Amino acid sequence: MAVEGPADPALRRSRLPVAILLVAVVATFSPALFGNYAWDDTHLIAHNGALLRSDLGALLGEPLFGMQRGFWRPITLLVLWVGHQLGGAFGVHLLALLLHGGNCVLVLGLARRWLLPWPALWVALLFALHPVQVESVAWCAAINDPLWVLFALLAIGSAVRWRDRGSRGLPWATAGCVLA
Repeated sequence: MAVEGPADPALRRSRLPVAILLVAVVATFSPALFGNYAWDDTHLIAHNGALLRSDLGALLGEPLFGMQRGFWRPITLLVLWVGHQLGGAFGVHLLALLLHGGNCVLVLGLARRWLLPWPALWVALLFALHPVQVESVAWCAAINDPLWVLFALLAIGSAVRWRDRGSRGLPWATAGCVLA
């Protein structure tokens, strides 16, 4: 059941919970920025010919681990390419950290719709700092996890806004996020 109004309306609009959340995320996950490519990262990024020669056609049109596996993830490969161009493993880890931080803010925004401000912050902090998040931020090959969560949260937010507007028309934004 939705809570109609917080005890302190100014707190609902406050940027303090966002700042607390992002400081916690950066303080927890910033050591990952200085890690190197490991395990699948080496095959997926460091030895990926299409990625190294910036062949965007191959990155968007060929399967993730080559034709023998048929694992097609064009957005993941594009993000890995951008991260690698930004600074190798550091760049990929930076993008993963930014994606995770953005996802945490989206979780906070959704939680604020249904909870009072401080419980919403606790929900977002639990999402942000839960140990299950470590792999998606600290392992380059797992960047598809925060990408998937980003599009899932955007789809949920879009569907909620569509419902709040009276469910008129077709939820195109939601469909687009789900397809991505």
